[in-house]
Amino acid sequence: MSDFVHLVKIPGTDTVEGLKEAIKNLDEEARELDEKHAEQARLANEAIQDLNAKHLALRATLLMMGDKQCREVLQELPKAVLEKLPRELRDMVYTELYRGSQDKPYEITDGDSKHPHDPLHEFAPIVKAFHEPYWMDKEEVGHEFAREAVEVWYKCAHLSIHIKLLQPLLQDDDGVLYEQWSPSVRTCNFLRKLDVIIGPATLPIYLEESRPSGQAVNIRQICRSLSALLEEPSVAQKEGFKLHITFRWAMEDEWSDYLKAICPVVYRLKAQGFLVSGSQAYGQSIYAVCSHFGRDDCECEPWQRGDTSWHILDVFDWFDCSEEECMQRIEEEKDKIWE
Repeated sequence: MSDFVHLVKIPGTDTVEGLKEAIKNLDEEARELDEKHAEQARLANEAIQDLNAKHLALRATLLMMGDKQCREVLQELPKAVLEKLPRELRDMVYTELYRGSQDKPYEITDGDSKHPHDPLHEFAPIVKAFHEPYWMDKEEVGHEFAREAVEVWYKCAHLSIHIKLLQPLLQDDDGVLYEQWSPSVRTCNFLRKLDVIIGPATLPIYLEESRPSGQAVNIRQICRSLSALLEEPSVAQKEGFKLHITFRWAMEDEWSDYLKAICPVVYRLKAQGFLVSGSQAYGQSIYAVCSHFGRDDCECEPWQRGDTSWHILDVFDWFDCSEEECMQRIEEEKDKIWE
C-alpha cells in the first residue's frame, strides 16, 4: 500500500487537509469532464438527428420522383387504350373492370355536415363506405381514362338513396364519386337504375303535436321529390330506367294515405318509360333501458326508443298492374290490416 501511495503521491497531500483538498479538486475535474462529455454527446445527437432528417427528406424526394416516373409508366397502358380502341370497345373494358365488384346497393348520403335547412348547407353527395378502385383514380390512370370509367360505373352501379336527397342528387353536377382523385361527372347523365327509399312515414313527436297537418305536408314533399324525375334536370335516359321504390313503414304509420298519393306519380313515371317496381318493409322500434335511469339527475323515461329493425315483406309488387288495380289493392290491403 505504501508503494502505491508513493507512486501516485500528489504535492500538498502530506496532511489530511491537503488530501481532502486534492480529492475535492479531482471530483471537480471529473464533474467538468462529465459535463464536457455530456455536451459533446448532445451535439453529436443533434448532428445525427439533423442527418436523419436530411436523409428522410432526400428519400421522400427520391420516392416522389420515382412515384411520378411510376405513374407515367402505369398511364402508358390507359393512354394506349384511349388511342388504339374506339369508345365502344373501351366501354367493354370499363364494364369488365366493374364486373363482380358489387354485391349490394351502395347508399348515397350527404357528405355535408351542415343541416339541410342551414342556408350555408351545400349538398355534397357521397357513396357510403365505397373505396374507389385505381382505374377510376385520375392520378393513377389519367383524367380521360378515369372520366370514361366513372361514366360506365354510373351506368352499371346499383345505387340507393332516400327520397329526401333525390332532388339534390338530380341537381348535382359533380357526381357522387367526385372527390380529390375522381373527375367531375354528373351522375344522372349516365345512371340507369336507382333504389329510392320512402319512409318511415312516422313524424317526430314534436311535429305531430305542433302540426296536425304534418302528415299531409310530408306526403306532398315526398310526391314533389318523386315528381322531380319527370322534370329537368333529371336522369338523361328515362326510357328503360329501372326505378325501384322501397317503402319502409312503422307499425303505426298510415301507409295507405302515402301509397294513394304516390300512386299517380308512379304511373306518370311509367308513362315516360320508367320501369317502376316496389317492395315494402315494416319496422319495429328497438327499445332499451336508459343507462342513467334511477339517478337523481336523470329525467328520462325508463325505456328509450332506439334504432328500427326492418323486416322485408314477401308481398306482391304494388305497381305491376294498372293504376286502377293498384288503387284497389291499396284499399283491399288497408281493410285486411284493419280486420
